[in-house]
Amino acid sequence: MTAGRWQALVPQGDSRRGPGMFLAAVVLDLAAIALLGWLVFVGTPAIAIGVRHEPDGRWLVTSVAPGGDAWNYGIRPGMEIIGISPSDALPSGDWQSLLVANGTVQITIQRHDLPPTPEPLIVCAAALVAAILAFRYVPTVAWLLTLAPPAIASLNGAMLVDPPINLAFEAIGPLVAALFVARAASSLRGRWLALGPAIVVVFLLAWLVAYAASWQNWTVIRDAGVLVSVALGALGAAISLSGAIRRAPSSRRAAGANIDPARPSRDTMTAR
Repeated sequence: MTAGRWQALVPQGDSRRGPGMFLAAVVLDLAAIALLGWLVFVGTPAIAIGVRHEPDGRWLVTSVAPGGDAWNYGIRPGMEIIGISPSDALPSGDWQSLLVANGTVQITIQRHDLPPTPEPLIVCAAALVAAILAFRYVPTVAWLLTLAPPAIASLNGAMLVDPPINLAFEAIGPLVAALFVARAASSLRGRWLALGPAIVVVFLLAWLVAYAASWQNWTVIRDAGVLVSVALGALGAAISLSGAIRRAPSSRRAAGANIDPARPSRDTMTAR
């Protein structure tokens, strides 16, 4: 492939912004990998719930962080704690497991949830290294690879931590994807430049509304963040591809104009 054709596949626009925006995406990827690595190597943080001792001797749950680990297990304020290990752990809070009842339904939770396995962390690191290596030659592919670490980290870690750490897991992916769209659309004007940030803002507002309204199923919020990343990544790739298609004819004309008319062609030299 000639140099002109290679250039047609590279997103154009302000060349000074490209490496800087990609570096910002790499930093965000490193943050996602660090969060997941913290869960893998250090372990999950202790589940935090509020309890109250009733005059009749019962222990009731008084507060649970919406979207947190205990919330995702189904623990809600007002439920009764009917089992504690060790038995004298309350009210000091140094418990290891709780048995919580909601009518006829009983839920057992451990103070420390099981951490993620190392395999997702390895995949995240491999994807980031591949993205860095590919950026010089196939930037669009490199940008798409940067979307993998935040998505994998969110799918494996967001449901194991309380707010606001779970927001960090869920928001990094859309932020990286918005950078990709902004980079791909840097040679355009108008709505394309604002589309990525606008979608990220909508996602963050939806997260805040879900937290304030004590949304029940936070798997939907986590998966929505991943879907936003995928959709914005597809948009960025489409903008890059359409730009490459538009630039291809001009690249061929520029390559033809660089041919020295005084230099005989290969066919002419063969004929002689």
